[in-house]
Amino acid sequence: MVTIENSSGNIDLESLRQKWSRNGQDGIRGFSESFIRYLKIRGDAIVDATVLAANIGIEVFHDNTVVDPKLLKAIQMTNPELDHTRLFSLSDEQLSGVVNSAKGKYFELIVEDKLNHGERVGDIVLPEGYSAKLAESMTQPAWDLQIVDSHGDVSDYLQLKATDSLGYIKDTLERYPDIKILATDEVANQLHGGNYMVFDSDISNDSLTEHVHDVVHDEAEGASEKFFDAFNPLIPLAVIAATEGMMVLLGKKSIEAAIERSSYRIPRSLVAGGVGAFVYAVGGGFFSIPASMVTRLLIDRDRNLRTISQSILAHKNKLKLLRDYRQSLH
Repeated sequence: MVTIENSSGNIDLESLRQKWSRNGQDGIRGFSESFIRYLKIRGDAIVDATVLAANIGIEVFHDNTVVDPKLLKAIQMTNPELDHTRLFSLSDEQLSGVVNSAKGKYFELIVEDKLNHGERVGDIVLPEGYSAKLAESMTQPAWDLQIVDSHGDVSDYLQLKATDSLGYIKDTLERYPDIKILATDEVANQLHGGNYMVFDSDISNDSLTEHVHDVVHDEAEGASEKFFDAFNPLIPLAVIAATEGMMVLLGKKSIEAAIERSSYRIPRSLVAGGVGAFVYAVGGGFFSIPASMVTRLLIDRDRNLRTISQSILAHKNKLKLLRDYRQSLH
């Protein structure tokens, strides 16, 4: 046995070496255990995020609602400052204004699209090589659509009127007597061909109004319903309870530890599920799935990074002590 002597008496160097070697091993073991604990925590977050994605995905992939893109474009063009979230707060009168303005533009987009695809719109069909082009300005006076020939020259102008008001049509004729009007069924039928400047589009004003009304009101009134359809906390809660309960049954956790871990996971899953449901409710569709997953993972990010950094620091300090001890032997 090798000993050294100082003012305190004899010191067993072999015992001291074993002690510090054991401390070094304990540091490595402690780091490993912390890292494994980090992976388990990260694993719980991944499990929770996957369950949230599956939960909201059920609603996303079963939502078969398909809205005519021309109608969505009409709503956006006539109400550019309006988004899905603001639809909740609009009064009935304001919603009616949204419907009426969007209906007229929707009618224009339908007519333009049909004519440019060679289809007949009521009394009008374009000759070969001709095309229809809507006015770029929302406030274009006198005409709404121009007919252009194969050389790019304007052949004719049309006003497009989605209305059931005969008085409105007559007033327009008085103001612009040289511009033809393509109107919805109701007013064209009232004229019974009595005015050669008014053409029937064979599109009903009532059907346009009903279609636009249904879409706008579904967006306004259905957003909260969509949120609660997508926000179903029972499945994530059931999975958390099942996974933590299984750990208890396998003897890998105490009941107290399982309850503590559940109390950590549950509120974070609820928050992430709420974020995904909100994205879905405001029209985010498929993007609500990664929104819920990323939120769940990010919530744990700081805590997990703090855990692993503390473990690395503790391991580094112990290794430094062991290195200093070894250097003192030489």
